[in-house]
Amino acid sequence: MTLGVFANCTFCLKVKHLPRQQKKKLQTDIKENGGNVSFLLNPQCTHVILDSADILSQYQLNSIQKHHIHIANLDFIWESIKERRLLDVKDYNPNKSLDSTPPPCQEASSSDVKTDKLCLDNATETESIMKLAKFYTENVEIPHFPQDFEVAKYDILEKVRV
Repeated sequence: MTLGVFANCTFCLKVKHLPRQQKKKLQTDIKENGGNVSFLLNPQCTHVILDSADILSQYQLNSIQKHHIHIANLDFIWESIKERRLLDVKDYNPNKSLDSTPPPCQEASSSDVKTDKLCLDNATETESIMKLAKFYTENVEIPHFPQDFEVAKYDILEKVRV
């Protein structure tokens, strides 16, 4: 039985600027590679993953120092998975400017189209994907919605007896 990349690691995720789908992907990737995810900062946490260093309160910073918890940015997770080994957190300081690097093979956002050579096998697939993506920005009547916006529909049905 082989151990995962994140065996014996518990990650506290403090990523506020990451879209919901990428947060779910992050949690899944951590769990699939032997790690645990915690939404609360506690002494069992071994790592805190941040997308921005200014998210933490002074109390949380004191707790992190007291319990010797490692702090890293999102790239630490993606690169560790890519390298198939736990990398040194010192190279992934959250104080560095981050662009919230998406995981490999992650879809592009609605405002731009990017292709990842790790995900695509050949140029014909790239061309077909580029042809499918159409973006309409000229209609000013359509309100702007955030990237992680979700629509919920509710409908109440009544049983009618005849």
